[in-house]
Amino acid sequence: MYHAPSSRFFDRSLLRTCCLIMLVFFTLTISTTRAQTELPATWRDDYFPHFYLTIKPDDLTALLAEGSTAKVPMTLNYQAQTYPGTIRQRLGNTSLCENKRQFRLDFAGKVNFPDGYISDRFETDRGSCYTLHEWLAWNVIEQAGKLRPDLKVLRKKSNVVAIYFNGELYHVQTLLEDVNKDLLAPQIGTRKITLYESGCYANREGTELANFCSIFAPEQMQNYLHIPSFLYSTGVVQMLGSSDNYPKYPYNNFFVQETESKKVWFMVDDLDSTIDSYSDGQSDPYQTYITEGDSQRHFTALVSDPVYRLQYSVALREMLPLFHPNKLQPLVAAKYAQVRATLHASPQLPLGPDWYDYVYLSELPAWIEARYAYLTKLLASDHETTNGIPTAVIAPLVPTLEATDLEGAQVTLNGANSTDPENDPLTFLWLVDGQEMGQSAIIESKLGIGSHLIRLTVNDGRGGRGTTTANLEITPPPPPPVTEVTIKSVSPAYIRRGTGVVLEITGTGFSPYSDVSFSDSSVRVQTYDLRGEKIILVYLIADNFGTYDLKVINPDGKTAALSDALTVGFGY
Repeated sequence: MYHAPSSRFFDRSLLRTCCLIMLVFFTLTISTTRAQTELPATWRDDYFPHFYLTIKPDDLTALLAEGSTAKVPMTLNYQAQTYPGTIRQRLGNTSLCENKRQFRLDFAGKVNFPDGYISDRFETDRGSCYTLHEWLAWNVIEQAGKLRPDLKVLRKKSNVVAIYFNGELYHVQTLLEDVNKDLLAPQIGTRKITLYESGCYANREGTELANFCSIFAPEQMQNYLHIPSFLYSTGVVQMLGSSDNYPKYPYNNFFVQETESKKVWFMVDDLDSTIDSYSDGQSDPYQTYITEGDSQRHFTALVSDPVYRLQYSVALREMLPLFHPNKLQPLVAAKYAQVRATLHASPQLPLGPDWYDYVYLSELPAWIEARYAYLTKLLASDHETTNGIPTAVIAPLVPTLEATDLEGAQVTLNGANSTDPENDPLTFLWLVDGQEMGQSAIIESKLGIGSHLIRLTVNDGRGGRGTTTANLEITPPPPPPVTEVTIKSVSPAYIRRGTGVVLEITGTGFSPYSDVSFSDSSVRVQTYDLRGEKIILVYLIADNFGTYDLKVINPDGKTAALSDALTVGFGY
């Protein structure tokens, strides 16, 4: 016989069920809220991610080959979970660390990692063999962004990661977020955006950004650019030193434009070389190195305007505490202590443990001290209101000058007409093709045959610097009387296949721009240097085994040959 349950029993059972459902819901809500509001462990300073990657041996060999474009399957083991995807080298980056590559890891779709981070990609950067520099730079930018959330300082997260291939430690590198709409939309507030890498430095003709890139008057710029955010964001980059980043240089930045409003936002990128820890820390945040390019003119126009210059100065002063040694030095010390043992255990560590100890226990802490002292002194002065920018002037040069000999021509470089608004005494720095040539108002220099970029920078000693450039072409001297052309010997006469070497060819009667070739096209001559009439230096690479004849042909047709001049083998 069926008996209906008592209302008392039914009420208790229902109550227990309801409580259980509420508990589960509450737990899920707390878990979801934590994942959304707390910083994922992946990007916390006190966390050291380890990526364990499983790759087939042949695929790993292909991946690590120099210049490889191979995208190979991999499985990432991270935070006790496995994720299939692909990995490839990040190419087109000039940051060097001998044979240590940098990578991009891609997944088929968005991955929700156990710590709450959601992404379909990771990137690593080897830097110039530095490990913590880019992490530190992004850390400072993150703090600057939190200081002024109203200004929307666009930024990505960074950490340091240990990479393992098939259980073997490979290297410790910077770990980075990828710049895309998923990263930027929450910061800007819309997904309707377009990213322009390298800002106005690239050719933007025909794009939505083109109008902005062609105007430089502040009253017009404000129709596009969020100027307070731009000044604050470029300011923190300049405070860091801006070694190879916009606005000091035109590289390594994004302009992000909203599709509907056309509003433009600035974002720095690729900070691996921004901090010059080997320098004296005296990089002026008011100055750019390249001043003649359109890419810099938005920044230089704004900091030349009295109103915006003051706004920029206020931003720099506001950020100054972020650079205090008491803040940055313990941060670097803790992070280096965290990664040091793993970094030192990296096989074939390019620069060795002692180098890293010196950089992170001595060089970088010293730079932090010097940088903070310099910025404090600079910003304590009336730099932005009372000190004008000096004007560098190079006395006119002839466009072309004939060399007096095969070494080039003696040139007088005169910057004595440079001026300063306050008549401050100026110091001078001459660079020719990027190499320092002198520090006087007038210098004498021997310039070689070819095109030369001459740059003069004048400094008023109070933070004001002016720069100008000139071009000069040194043409070859008239050819000497033709003599008999002979080849006596080559050294070395035996090289390894696939190895680049400098080969010295001795003989007589060699002329500028002679043609040097071998009897097999696999011996590739890449550069040529004439040392008088008796020696030619060439840089070559040979791809095939064998013994090859050598031929030298002067521009006037005179020819010399040497049989069996070069042997290409397995090794010495």
